[in-house]
Parts: sequence; structure tokens; C-alpha cells
Amino acid sequence: AFYEWLSENRIEVDYEAKDWKDAVNHAGELLYKDGAVEERYIQAMIQKIETYGPYIVICPGTALPHADAEEGVIYEAASLIRLKKLEETFISSTVDLVRSSLFPPSYL
Repeated sequence: AFYEWLSENRIEVDYEAKDWKDAVNHAGELLYKDGAVEERYIQAMIQKIETYGPYIVICPGTALPHADAEEGVIYEAASLIRLKKLEETFISSTVDLVRSSLFPPSYL
């Protein structure tokens, strides 16, 4: 189950993201600092979003950024951040505003 991938040190509430890249980077840093991913995994998540667009938004207010396991996953883990405020940079023509973001490794 997803909750088994979470730990207290990989959860942050009311993070003030400058933009979507900052949010993804911060969530990735939580995984990196805990030893769950290599640093390159964070950039791989960002690159996938830049390449494929907002496919990570699974419903209004929730996103699951991820990259391929081969791009730096050390062990299965997830981080979770809840953004403090809605950011205009999260608006797209195909998705709603993103407020909460979940960041597991690439098992979608």
C-alpha cells in the first residue's frame, strides 16, 4: 500500500513553492535526503514533466511526479508535500489547480 512508502521525515505540510519545478524539486529532495533516490532522479522527474506535460495530475489538486526506476531509485519510497497556497504556475488548459502533491518513485 502507498502509505507503507511514507515516513514522517518525507512528509511536509504548507510548503511555499515558487513554481511547479520548486515543488517537484523539494519533494525529490525529501527522498534524496532519506537515501531513497539518487540526486539525478529529481532532475529526471522534472524532465519528464517538461517533455510530456501535466500527465502527473491525477485529479484536481493532486499530482504524482515520478521518473523511471532506472533513473536513480535506490528503494521504494514516497514523499508527500502539501502546498501552502495555490500557485498560478500550476494552471494548465487540461488540469485544475494543484494544491497537494504526492511524489513516489516510478511505479505508475
